[in-house]
Amino acid sequence: MNKSLMALVGAGFVLSASFATVGLAQAEQTTFPSPNRRGDFNARNANTFLSETNGLVTWPTWQVVSSDGELNCRQTPNGRIVRVYFNNRDIVHAELRGGNAFVTTANGSPWMLTRDRCYVRANTQYIRPVWQ
Repeated sequence: MNKSLMALVGAGFVLSASFATVGLAQAEQTTFPSPNRRGDFNARNANTFLSETNGLVTWPTWQVVSSDGELNCRQTPNGRIVRVYFNNRDIVHAELRGGNAFVTTANGSPWMLTRDRCYVRANTQYIRPVWQ
């Protein structure tokens, strides 16, 4: 086989292996969020989704699991209800601009800002992360 062709084939293998390594590294860095012992999600345990532009950001998709079938989305944490999400129908999308969608109230309760510009309580009683 021609030396030039062998060099190109060898370079292509190295380049392919490099891309595979980068893809594998990104997949390994994205981990499913795990709540803390109180069932809360926050920036520490739910900013696990690897974004190409912002690094680790809030997990993007969440399913409503509220026991009464509804999840209130509020203008501010503990504020006026502006929208209601429903179990088995709605997926809640975290606001990813800025990377961190979580705020914590004075009593220590974390809330997640949604793409609908309202807040939901970030606890396993109300939401759970899902692949989408």
